[in-house]
Order: sequence, then structure tokens, then C-alpha cells
Amino acid sequence: MSRRWWVRLGGGATAALAVAVGVAINQVLDNGRLSWPWLVAAVSIALLTVVLDRRLSAAGEPGAVRDSDLELSAVTLTQAGHPRDSRANIDLKLRNTGGQPAILHRATFHIHDAVSLSPHHLVGFLPYEEFWVRGVLHVSATYDLALPEVEQAAGSRQELDLSQAIEPAGTDRFHIRLGIPPTQDTLIYRLHFDIHYDAHRTVTSQALVIAHPPGSWLVTPDEIRRDLHRFRQAVRQVRDAIDREMTARGVPIPDWDSHPPAGREDLPANLLSVDGDAEYPLGADPRRGIYEVNDAFWNPEDSLTRHLRDIRDYCARVVAIITGVDNRDDSLPLVLAQAQAIIDQLPALAAEFSAPEKMITGQDHAGSGSPDTTDELLRLLGRQQLEELRARASAGELDAAHQLNSAFGLVDKIRRLGPDHPEALNARETLIFWRVGGDKAGAAVALAELIPDQLRVHGPDHPRTLDARHHLAMCRGETGDPAGAAAALAELVPARERALGPDHPDTLNSRHELARWRAMAGDPVGAGEAFAELVADRTRVQGPDHPTTLYARHNLAVCRGKAGDAAGAAAALAELVADRRRVLGPDHPDTVTSQRELTRWQNQAGATS
Repeated sequence: MSRRWWVRLGGGATAALAVAVGVAINQVLDNGRLSWPWLVAAVSIALLTVVLDRRLSAAGEPGAVRDSDLELSAVTLTQAGHPRDSRANIDLKLRNTGGQPAILHRATFHIHDAVSLSPHHLVGFLPYEEFWVRGVLHVSATYDLALPEVEQAAGSRQELDLSQAIEPAGTDRFHIRLGIPPTQDTLIYRLHFDIHYDAHRTVTSQALVIAHPPGSWLVTPDEIRRDLHRFRQAVRQVRDAIDREMTARGVPIPDWDSHPPAGREDLPANLLSVDGDAEYPLGADPRRGIYEVNDAFWNPEDSLTRHLRDIRDYCARVVAIITGVDNRDDSLPLVLAQAQAIIDQLPALAAEFSAPEKMITGQDHAGSGSPDTTDELLRLLGRQQLEELRARASAGELDAAHQLNSAFGLVDKIRRLGPDHPEALNARETLIFWRVGGDKAGAAVALAELIPDQLRVHGPDHPRTLDARHHLAMCRGETGDPAGAAAALAELVPARERALGPDHPDTLNSRHELARWRAMAGDPVGAGEAFAELVADRTRVQGPDHPTTLYARHNLAVCRGKAGDAAGAAAALAELVADRRRVLGPDHPDTVTSQRELTRWQNQAGATS
């Protein structure tokens, strides 16, 4: 029998089934009794309909219509755009070998595993925190599928809605664009996907490995070896900084070889070399001996062992993701070879770094904490300043702890570079300037020793040489020798004018101090003349409302009073008080001082008249 007769027979059976069911229902409605003959007839016709349908579906003659049947003819990974700004695409080609249209409605991506491909997983191992900023590649909102973060990717499933039809015997091609989480590393995903079509049919891809954005590589075993040596060196640096800071506080330093501290609780509180500086946001500043140590610092050998184990696990994961997949990024075979080379060399690295290293610390060289270092610091900073800093640091003052730590660092620099090195001279000058605030007599002695060395190394016109000469003159005046201060400044002013220019702020400051010490030495007339010239120059250079201009006007008025012109002094101070109130406010210390002098010279002028 031909297919046409089977179709006609099936249609007739379907119509008879409808009639039989209708009659059976009508009997029930008419008399409430079930008509068994008609019910049997309906069931028989239904069975006949099923048989005819299967016979029709199985008809093998030419022209039989089969269901849709999809196959993936090609899956290609592509990159569009510049490598660092590109998009990862899956290029799909599908063919429908069936006889009905294939309606695609969903894709399911099954992510096996994922990893961030970056050298920072292998190198950059330090015993303290080191912060840095990196750029990111932002994902476009037009991506069709957003992949999860690497940490949440393994075993996850991502759904993507599709709306696509492929005609019988037809082919189609479309892209699935992937949204990669923001990163500057290469992220590697191993996955496969299912394309769901029609009601309950699925076509499944082979495994793919996507690497995006491309361009990241691993490191070599030699680079890892150098990084491990750097870790050990960093541990030594931190221990040296701790030794310096504890010595500066007068506290015994740890025995790093026999009984090293096991944790933070084994060291004094508020150590900049251990806890960092809250005002310094980048973690470590080795130049200042500031570190924020992490857990790797306390037991370096165990930390090295754990780090090597982490490297092995990471490389093994990279190998597992890439191995056995043909459809992958072109850069990944090299990455696979690099990861395998690291795994092969790890036993040798573990053996090389398994023996504990004797840490060379401040106990082993003439540096932090040695008697010579302490003596040099006492000579430059002075005993009073040193003891005061130690007491404040021990009380938890971070500023004092930082200055104390810096002081020992400066002495180390002097000893390391030698007395005539320019940076060593600068370090000496810094320590002496710190001393000026509390011990001017001692600072004057230290400056008198420093200046000949500066003249020899820097020369007479170097700003640091001139600055030291200015401070020495000030110390002489403050310790009871105003005439000596004035004489020294009288020599310094021409030198500063020659080296820096007459309008330089440092030149103007030295002229101010020269006039002031001339007045203190008993020459108010000459000082007044000098201040009158200085006021004119400061007004021209710095402006009439600059604090130093107002200060010069104050001293000029006082010199007039001391030279016998109380009324002139009072008149000048009355104008100055009004200007200081306007510029600084009525409660500013300088305004209050000028008001006090105004009252004094008004009284003097009244008594004279």
C-alpha cells in the first residue's frame, strides 16, 4: 500500500474515533448509562490510529519527512579587535540534516574549571604587604554571555537564551560573544556547551579552552629561584629594621637564629618596622624601614615550603585545564610547556631552599644597634633628643617612632657611604637640624664641624652649605652671642645674594635675621634702617599681606621705639594691628603680639609727652 493510502486510512480512523467518542458521551448524557459497545469501538479506533501513525512515520519510500536533526559542523575561537581590548568569540556553524526546521531556544555553558594566568601567582613572594595599582579591561554591556569570576567558575553553569531557526538541510553561523571579568591577566576557562533546540533535543560541543585577553605567560624556573632569594633578602631587611627600631628604644633585639619571635606578640607594640605607618598607604617603604609584615615573615622556611607547594598546585591546575583539548587559543601550548617545566624543576628548588639560612642581621655588622652607630647618633642628635625620642616612641607615639627609626637609618647611611659622600653630609645635616629645637649649643658645635666638610665637598655657594651657615648663626644668637650671630649673618647675606639672588626667600630671611640680631646686639638704629629696606623689598617681592612682610613691619616698629621714637613705633603698630586683624584674624598669636607691643609703645609715648 502506498503512503497516500496510509495517510487516507489514518485520516478516516481519526474521524471515526471522534464520532465514536461523541456517541459514547451522548449516551451518558441522555440516560446516565455508559454505552459499552460504543466505548469499545472508540478504544479500538484509537489503537488503530496509533498503529497507522507509526506506520506512516516508518514509511521508507522517497519523500518521507523526518524531524530536525542538528549537528555542529564547526566551532572556532576568535578574537576581535586589539589584543588587550578585544572580545572573545565562539564562532558556531550548525547544519540541520533533518526534514523539519530546527528552532534553537537556549544554550547551556558548562564550565569545568578556570584559572587566572599571571606570573604573580609564581613570583612576588614577600614577607610584608606591598600594594600597587593595576589597570583593568572593562567588559562591554553588549556581550551576550558573561562568564563568572575565576574563583566561582569551576563547576558552574551559564544559560543563554537563543532565538534562531535553521531550515531543513540548511546551515547557519552565529557568534556567541563572551563577557570576561575585568582583569589585566589572561583568564583561562575550560568548558563545553549544549545547544537546545525544538522541544527536548540537544547537541553538545567538545571541550574548549578559552584564553582572554591573550598575551600573558608564566615565568621560568630561574625566575622563581631569583624570587625565592629575594624573599630571603627581604626577611633580612625587615629583621634589620626591627633591630634598628628596638635598639633606638633601648630594648634588646631578638635572637633571630636561635630563638626568633614566633609571632607579633613576641615583639614590642607600635613598631613601624612590623606594623607599618597608618599615614603611608602603600604598605612598605624600605628606605624608611617601614614594613607591614604578613604571616610569611614569622617562619620563613615553612613559608617557603608552603609557597613551593602552592606553585605546584597552581601549575598542575593549568596543565589539567589545557591538556587534552584541541580547540584552544594558539598561545596555550607554550603556557602548557612552561607549567610543565616548572613542575619538573620544583623538586630541585625545594631541595635548594629546604636548609635554614642563617639570617645576617644587625647583630652581625657594624650598623643598626652597634655601639659605634649609637655613639655617632649621640654625637649628631644629642643625648637629650635621643632619650626624648625613645621615651615618646615607647609610649606609642608613631611620629616619634618614625623619627627615631629614621635617625638610625640616617646614621647607617653615613657609615655605609663614608663621611665625604654628599648623601652622607645631607644625613648629618638633617640630624643636626633636628637637634636645633632642643639643644642649640650642641647643634652649634655639630654645625661648626659639618660646615668645613660641606665647603670641601659641596662648595661655598651650595644651598645646603649656606643653609648650615644660617642655622649656625642662629644657634650662636640663641645661646647668648647676638654680636657673633650678626657678624656671621653679615658675611652670609652677600654670599646668598651672589648664589641665589637678592629676591630669593632664603636671602630675604638672612637679611631679616641680620637686622634682628643687630637690634639684639644693641644697634636698634642700624637694625631699623635694615628693616625699612627689607619691608620695601618684601612688599615688592612677596606682597603687603604676606606674613613675613607683616613680621618685618613689626620688627621695624619695635626698632623705632627702641631707638627713641615711641610715638612713631605706636603709630606704625596701630596700622600693623589693623592689617594683621584683617589678614590673620584678631586671635592669631602674631596679632596678639603686635597688640601687646602697641599698648607698650603707646604707654611709652604717653609717659614721654
